[in-house]
Order: sequence, then structure tokens, then C-alpha cells
Amino acid sequence: MKQVDISHQPVELYKILKFEGLVASGAEAKTAIDNGLVSVNGDIETRRRKKMLHGDVVSFDGTDFQLRLQDVSNWSVYPFNFSSSRAAISVLVAN
Repeated sequence: MKQVDISHQPVELYKILKFEGLVASGAEAKTAIDNGLVSVNGDIETRRRKKMLHGDVVSFDGTDFQLRLQDVSNWSVYPFNFSSSRAAISVLVAN
């Protein structure tokens, strides 16, 4: 089973598929979820924004992925804003 490291929780389900490169885009991730192609902890999941936590197992396209929360206590945080986004984003950089 592949381990997927996350820096915070919860993480929305479609983002796991997107950022792990399992699909080409967020729209493709949402379509896969809508079509019942993704399961979480053994159950088919159709909620695109299902909140995923440490230890959850995502199954897609014949592969299982377990989420693992990284210890980011020794990382540096660099906050910045995108002008095209309303949300502030922080970048974590390993020391």
C-alpha cells in the first residue's frame, strides 16, 4: 500500500487524487468520485469534498493509498497570497 504524506488535515478527497497525479485535473477527480470509482476505507465514496484524515485509505484504479500526517514541527512556514485567489496559502519548506 502506498503512503501519501499530508502536511495538515483534513484534506478534501478530490485533492488527494489531483495532487497525487492519479488524475489530470480537479475536474477529472470530481468526475471519478461522482461515478463511484473511488472508495474510502473500503466504502464507495461519492462526496467530492469528503474530509480525509490521517490513517484513511483511498482506493482508486486498483491501487490503495493510506494517508499519513507528516511531522512539520521543524519546517519553516512562508505565507503568501495569490492575487487570483481569496485564500492565503502557506508554503512549508523542510529545514
